[in-house]
Amino acid sequence: MRGLYLLGGGIALGVATPAAAQLRPLLDPPASAEAARAGVEVFLLNESAAAQPARGPDEIETIARDGTKLRLIAAPDEPQSVAAGGFARVRYRL
Repeated sequence: MRGLYLLGGGIALGVATPAAAQLRPLLDPPASAEAARAGVEVFLLNESAAAQPARGPDEIETIARDGTKLRLIAAPDEPQSVAAGGFARVRYRL
């Protein structure tokens, strides 16, 4: 099983989050741009001591496993919150 990559500290590039943000996006890079067209699952890890709205960055730039550079855009999701120390699953699209 492939591991998830932390954004901002590894494989993924260009995640701009405010310094005060407590949600860390994690994703398993898609195999290719074609695979990303079906949507990409992103987990938002809440590192704070309080619940947070489940909203990641508007865009995430990452590299697919085949080497293709991708710009993923947040797909509209039902409003939800992330418990302190918990995570939420959201979708991004190509």
